[in-house]
Amino acid sequence: IKFVHDTYWSARSGVAPAEQIKSFGNRLLGIHLRDLGFKKSGIKVISCDAAVGDGSIDFKDVLNAAENVGCSYYVIEQKTKEPYAMIEKSFLKLNEIKSGIEDKE
Repeated sequence: IKFVHDTYWSARSGVAPAEQIKSFGNRLLGIHLRDLGFKKSGIKVISCDAAVGDGSIDFKDVLNAAENVGCSYYVIEQKTKEPYAMIEKSFLKLNEIKSGIEDKE
């Protein structure tokens, strides 16, 4: 059995995405990259999508864990009113993170 992981739903459920990725090991096929943000709605704080790097998920840890288990693919996922702008911002941030990881190797 192979898995496709969603970073947003993992974090929203209280599980660190990188830790869950590690637990899948070589059964991980792909990852939906989506950051978990928070916004105020009246007196409540609710969860929402955020561009990668603008939310609460440590994507450096996510990418390292994915690399270590041999993840086959990544998909940037956004459910916002401006998906293309958020996808572009996420893509640029992921490239920045990936470059930082490679520079240290």
